[in-house]
Amino acid sequence: MVFYRLLTSLILVVLIGCQSTSHENNYESVEVKKEINQRAEDLSQFDGWPQMQSLSMAYEDISEVEYFDGDLSFVVKDKRFYWAHGRLLTQADTNNWEDFAPYSFYPYPKVLPPIQALSEEHKKDIERQLNENRLNPPNRNESFYEALWGIKDQESAWEKQKTIYFLGHKTTLHRELLEDLSRVEERIHESAKKDRELRSFLKTFYRVDAYNWRNIASTTSRSLHAYGLALDLIASGQVFQNSYWQWVGYARKDWYNLPYNKRFNPPQSFIQAFEAEGFIWGGKWFFYDSMHFEYRPEILILQKDFQF
Repeated sequence: MVFYRLLTSLILVVLIGCQSTSHENNYESVEVKKEINQRAEDLSQFDGWPQMQSLSMAYEDISEVEYFDGDLSFVVKDKRFYWAHGRLLTQADTNNWEDFAPYSFYPYPKVLPPIQALSEEHKKDIERQLNENRLNPPNRNESFYEALWGIKDQESAWEKQKTIYFLGHKTTLHRELLEDLSRVEERIHESAKKDRELRSFLKTFYRVDAYNWRNIASTTSRSLHAYGLALDLIASGQVFQNSYWQWVGYARKDWYNLPYNKRFNPPQSFIQAFEAEGFIWGGKWFFYDSMHFEYRPEILILQKDFQF
């Protein structure tokens, strides 16, 4: 499935533009396929290939990946971006790539992974990481998201938002996700006809928070809420307090050991409805945020097509 769009267009050029015989056309088509497969194989040797290719496959506004100016590259609308050690930068910023935090790409499990017992050294590493983030908050370059979603500041972000009702709750999110979220809702309603647990769960949350112009906690990088690409489900009940690792950390130092059955976890059918439309669930993160869903189809493509 890699390079399908390029393959289709090149074959059409050969078939329509060539004035030779059908045998010659077939030969040239085979040669084109070989060339494209070779290019894909060549590009796959470079650092960042799965991540860049998953982005190209996930979004219509991102071109095919190519090797350009010494790095993997693609064009977002009319602006070129480079892998730049995972920073996704324009040419003007590539020389300063170390000034920026990388974009997050990570393995996304199909099901909740077992809670692993952590060694003392691992616990110390986590604490060191958290302290480092407090002292030197990660600073992601926002140019890629700005180009992809047509947002550069709070004013332009607001212009891209639309207020709707989702599962009966008023919320505001990016206009380009309206159809995706509508399909999520359809899937949830269909599953609820046969899923008693899901029907009960839908009665527990009373608010859906999406657009919010703010940074990720303890960083200088914008939250996906600032783009209108993430939703938080605010529910009633004591268990909801166990939906976010930092909240749990106020009550217990080993927040990472909290059993799944004591966390706020939506039913599997609810999670699957979101994942089927390109959203990922924060409950599968080590630093869990189980009320949180965000639109990251490239993460799902990495897991499915690249076994990332």
